[in-house]
Amino acid sequence: PLLRYQSAEGVCDDLKRLAADPKCDFELGESDIPFDFNWPSGLVGRDQELNRLYACHERACNGNSTAQALFVSGTSGIGKTTLLSKIRFLASNSESLVGLGKFDQFDRSKPYSAILQALTQVQQQILTMSELSLESKAAAVRRELGTSFATIAAFLPSCQAWLGQCSEEPDELRPSESRERLFQGLVKFLAQLGSAHNPLILIIDDLQWA
Repeated sequence: PLLRYQSAEGVCDDLKRLAADPKCDFELGESDIPFDFNWPSGLVGRDQELNRLYACHERACNGNSTAQALFVSGTSGIGKTTLLSKIRFLASNSESLVGLGKFDQFDRSKPYSAILQALTQVQQQILTMSELSLESKAAAVRRELGTSFATIAAFLPSCQAWLGQCSEEPDELRPSESRERLFQGLVKFLAQLGSAHNPLILIIDDLQWA
């Protein structure tokens, strides 16, 4: 859009010059001055941050099995979400499994809502795999989860669409014990979702509202 004429006056001036001398050589839009000031839509001065994000993604794509966590902080409106969208776009155009979740400032009644959003997106990508790849991944995840499958199925019921139905219910425990068991199950679950060929990338936005 910024490469187009920004005003009708700019178009008229150029047309007048061509009408007066069709063979004249001049730069289009010399007198085209926009009436409104437009803030740049892209990132400005964030090359260092982008390079760090790209480096993390590259390490994951090169088979680095070590989990990485990168936190993007800053005041409201500084462009954190736009920065994250860049790495999401890059990862989505690779073989990575990418999920984006966002905590809601005004609805904090749902625990782990952003994580559930991100994992739901990842599962939608998993379901597009070939039947052989899907069966292989499902078997690996079920084997790794073991008795934790009931916990994960209760936390993320949609996983049963590709892992198979879970006939068991998680044990009734005290809240602190249930949370600990959920975290242990999630560690196993996430470890098997990604691979060297399909690294797993979870982007959690507005973490401060968790």
